[in-house]
Amino acid sequence: FFVATSGRFHGRVIIPFWRNEDLMYFQARSLIGQKPKYLNPGSEFGLKSKNFLFPFDLSERYVVICEGPIDAISLQMQGVNATATLGCSISNTQARLLAQFQGRVIVGYDNDDAGKKGLKGLHQLINCQRFLDIDYCFPDKRFKDWNDMHVANINLRQYVKENTLPYDGKVFEISSVLGI
Repeated sequence: FFVATSGRFHGRVIIPFWRNEDLMYFQARSLIGQKPKYLNPGSEFGLKSKNFLFPFDLSERYVVICEGPIDAISLQMQGVNATATLGCSISNTQARLLAQFQGRVIVGYDNDDAGKKGLKGLHQLINCQRFLDIDYCFPDKRFKDWNDMHVANINLRQYVKENTLPYDGKVFEISSVLGI
């Protein structure tokens, strides 16, 4: 990791996305309450966040897909193969990249309505690329995300193993913002 000491990303941790030994992308995350929490390199550099997945091991039997790289890193630190879609939705490009993965796909977005909506969208998009059953495993309801569970010393590998379920498209009801 790096810390930006000046410029647009000043005061943010730079999370690099490496492929082999080449930097292919990065995300800048605020650790001190700056808004927005995440900044990505602009499209003026020819980069779009939705064209990338956080690097993961393609040779593993499964991958957990989460929203942000901090969650993916928290899972990886505990031996869980994980990637991030840089938000709670997946793009066509990311779906095509995931469709190339031959292992089990487990969606592990945050445990909120946005994460549940993202799971449904991911399921629809990835099935357009490759007919694939997916599973899901959201973080424990007591925690905001995978990183919070990691900080609380929860065994994430065991949690994922014990709490992953098949997704059938009818599992969740998403509450309306208006309460209707």
